Amino acid sequence: GSVELKAGRRFGMHSQGCRRYLLIRRCAMDDQGQYVCDAGGDRTCANLTVHARDIRIVRSLLDVEVMETEQAAFVCEITHDEVEGHWYKNKTKIKAGHNIKIKQKGRVYVLLLRCVRPQDTAAITFTAEQTSSSATLVVKELPVQIVRPLRVKIGMHKHHVLLECQISRTNAEVKWYKNNEEIKPSKKYHIISTDVYRQLSINDVGFSDEDTYT
Repeated sequence: GSVELKAGRRFGMHSQGCRRYLLIRRCAMDDQGQYVCDAGGDRTCANLTVHARDIRIVRSLLDVEVMETEQAAFVCEITHDEVEGHWYKNKTKIKAGHNIKIKQKGRVYVLLLRCVRPQDTAAITFTAEQTSSSATLVVKELPVQIVRPLRVKIGMHKHHVLLECQISRTNAEVKWYKNNEEIKPSKKYHIISTDVYRQLSINDVGFSDEDTYT
């Protein structure tokens, strides 16, 4: 059905003598359709067709590679003013937040991602009406560091020993060595990962187990 228009930010209505004017500000594709001027005893109508602007990318997005916890910035510039732009991570629309800043200055659009993580690696896309530009964000993991060095937590002859160290990342994989020979899980050796802690449990400890463990 018909929707009566009201004067406001989007629509301006003016009178000049016997003439009546309707002004549509910042026309969009959704504004297409039939418009009617109803004077009570008579009415007239006309169809509005909105053509998409020939918006083009002047400065395309560039691929970004950073280390985790750093920030990543994407910049795109287009040919027209007053264009609504949108950012996407893969196919999900990006919204501004604590670590996500979205800025626009004239024809330049900026996406700033702070304190990124490896899981933020994705395709980043900017769209402005019918045009778009894409680039790749690659976030590299920081090298794993040993936060607390290796120590013996429990040690009893003929029982078991638990060696433990603390590392900087929960998902890091570690290897254990006895005198430079890699230790594999077995009845004698249990390899345990709990959060940032890595443990080696040695069962049935004897004098032959005395050695350097890494």
